Amino acid sequence: MIPPRLCDLSVDELLTAVASDAPAPGGGAAAALAAALAAALVGMAARLTIGRERYAACQEEMINLRDQAEGLRRRLLQSADEDAAAYTSVMAAYRLPRQPDSAQAERKTAIQAAMKRAIETQLDVATACVNLLDLAIQAALQSNRNASSDVAVAALLAHASLQAALLNVRANLKSIEEESEHSAWHVRTEQLITAGERAYAEAMVAAQQRGE
Repeated sequence: MIPPRLCDLSVDELLTAVASDAPAPGGGAAAALAAALAAALVGMAARLTIGRERYAACQEEMINLRDQAEGLRRRLLQSADEDAAAYTSVMAAYRLPRQPDSAQAERKTAIQAAMKRAIETQLDVATACVNLLDLAIQAALQSNRNASSDVAVAALLAHASLQAALLNVRANLKSIEEESEHSAWHVRTEQLITAGERAYAEAMVAAQQRGE
């Protein structure tokens, strides 16, 4: 049984829930939670810079960075719950009866709707990851130098979460029958991976140079 909110669990309880024989929370929720950790690290880098005289010239930028990272962190935590709920809906749809013929049609419609919900949830996670990687660039360029390795870890986590979310999207797209929607989601996926790879490379180079 999925808990009301994954973020209300202790770390041990969360890992136990993921490790259980229940299909959700699974890889989609894990991707969102890993990205939320990345957002937390970016927020930490900003907070370690705010109020420091050495970084007086970028205080406004760091406050804005902190707020944006916090917004993404909260959104990604919500996405973890949404993904678990979406996958549960997919499983419920597949369990619907196949007979009579009218029931089979309803089952097919339910499966398609649940799959679309799951895809959109993971596309939201992927979009948040790209936005987060852009924030990591700024953090790597301007935040406290002592947090440069933390920013690099944030970029690594966000990149992994992006890859995971899009992997889930591609897997679910195989079940979508409407060609027009299939094509549109494919285009969005390609756009996200292109933007994400660019931002990831830039963030890692900046973080490494910042730490030297």
